[in-house]
Amino acid sequence: MPFSKHTAPIGEIKYTSQSRQTLEIDRTGVLTYLKVQVDFTVTSGTTGPSTPLFLTLARLLERVEVVINGRDTTYNMTGAYLAARAIYEQGKSPYGLTATVVTTGSTTVTNYSVVIPIPFTLPRSANPLLCALPAERLGQISLAVTWGNSDASGLFATPNSAAVSAVTCKVEAEYLLGASPDQVFLARVLDMQTEEVTATTSNKQVVIDTGTGLRYRSLYLISTRDNVAVNDIINEINFESGTQVFQKRSNVFLQAENQRIFQQDAPQTGVYALTTEMFGLSEMWLNSSRDVLPADLRLTLDVTKGSGTTQNIDILRESVRPFKR
Repeated sequence: MPFSKHTAPIGEIKYTSQSRQTLEIDRTGVLTYLKVQVDFTVTSGTTGPSTPLFLTLARLLERVEVVINGRDTTYNMTGAYLAARAIYEQGKSPYGLTATVVTTGSTTVTNYSVVIPIPFTLPRSANPLLCALPAERLGQISLAVTWGNSDASGLFATPNSAAVSAVTCKVEAEYLLGASPDQVFLARVLDMQTEEVTATTSNKQVVIDTGTGLRYRSLYLISTRDNVAVNDIINEINFESGTQVFQKRSNVFLQAENQRIFQQDAPQTGVYALTTEMFGLSEMWLNSSRDVLPADLRLTLDVTKGSGTTQNIDILRESVRPFKR
């Protein structure tokens, strides 16, 4: 059978405020993409909501997980951070995310529709099919969504009685049919860790890996103050293991590189993408195995703590490994 593309809707995920809902994914072939469409309405109070949070319109997806056979979680990420990755990986904002976030009062009713892409192949790779999800071979696959609060507290710093309603979520899947049964696919793993900035320091240590053997393709660092992205927390990033420094980057040079390689008119505020490969070559991924790196893989950060209640650096890890059996 020759290669062919199969795309179809696979179901809907019910919205219940602050709950985790799941959808079983059809095991039709090799899964290359999921697209999650979320339609919702925001109704303001007498006074409009204020201070939209980072990538506001993707934040109703408080957590998105892809779980295989109930034990292998390959994706564990917020909707906003999936969107931040997509902006760079696909070269533009996902559908609906550039809509105006309305903050007027007097019970203004605004309808939104966004589509968050979830790729299982490798964006911008010389060999994107090295990673895909061979659903027909793996057994149960679940897409789990943890929903944000209906009081809009996850969308705005000050909701002012705004409310979220009329939420629907549809999911479409894209498959590759006709792949050879001998073709080996690896898992693309997206997860994250949060580090709070409690003081100004040039030596904030963050351990990324302790010798697991994962191969790291990228790290995205996102700096936020009270959940609003800002550029004045991270000054410099060292990516290193022991005495070996892989990258030493200032905030400005790194965002300039991100603007160039991801073909943006401007870099995303507060977002710093550290990539390990050049020209899409997988052999350049950083292997964290103790056979290769005798010390932990870590970041040393020069950071500034400014005003605000909570200042965080979220580290979005992209790694590659075999699927767990």
